[in-house]
Amino acid sequence: MLLSACSVNSSNEIAIKVENEEITLSDISEVFVDQYYDVIAENLTAQKLIEIEAKNLGVNLKDIRKSVESDKLTSRQVQVEYEIALTKAVLKRTIDETVIEAFFKDNQKSLVSTATNVTIYTIDHELGSKLLTLYQRDKNIDIAESTLGIKESSKKNELVNSENPLYNQIADLLEGEMTMIMNGDSHQIVLVNSIEEKLSLQWPKDKELITEEYLAANMFNEKIALIESLKNKYKIDRKTYSTLTLNS
Repeated sequence: MLLSACSVNSSNEIAIKVENEEITLSDISEVFVDQYYDVIAENLTAQKLIEIEAKNLGVNLKDIRKSVESDKLTSRQVQVEYEIALTKAVLKRTIDETVIEAFFKDNQKSLVSTATNVTIYTIDHELGSKLLTLYQRDKNIDIAESTLGIKESSKKNELVNSENPLYNQIADLLEGEMTMIMNGDSHQIVLVNSIEEKLSLQWPKDKELITEEYLAANMFNEKIALIESLKNKYKIDRKTYSTLTLNS
């Protein structure tokens, strides 16, 4: 956001005209950056710190971005989902296990997992997008499959529980909902047929799922703590806006 604002500082394109007086895009951009430089710089610094930490922890940033890409999201929405997913990936590797265990003990009665009956379609992106569109329009999977000529060999039924890598990606879906899952360069369409049962989570067997539940409840505070710790870990040299303006 900051870079975009700075890049239009030299633009004399007229944005507003009051009688014969003109306000250019450059005028607006200069006021915007002057007022919000510290906020924007802080946000970008935090994100860069998390990216650096993720790389040092062995997280593949490209895989994280691919996992959140969707035709249904704008580029800005994809960026937001990417930042959330990357922060989660770092936190999962850095949160003290005793914190997660204590959370489990305090919330054991309410922590349950579901086994979800799904149909998984392994098809190309174009066909997958058409299937999503038809199903979301008519809510009739038989008609959608027949219309598009979906082969039986390209789909399978599966019971997905907390031990399945697919579980976290479909955990929020309701019965009858469909989504596209990206796995590297391949695509899978997942249709939730039914939610079969509820199972009590166990420690440490379900540690990953319990960690997901913990982050869902504590993501904000954990992210703040993470950023503060990374500020002390990595060197940051940030100029003030007034310094940048004087040097330009």
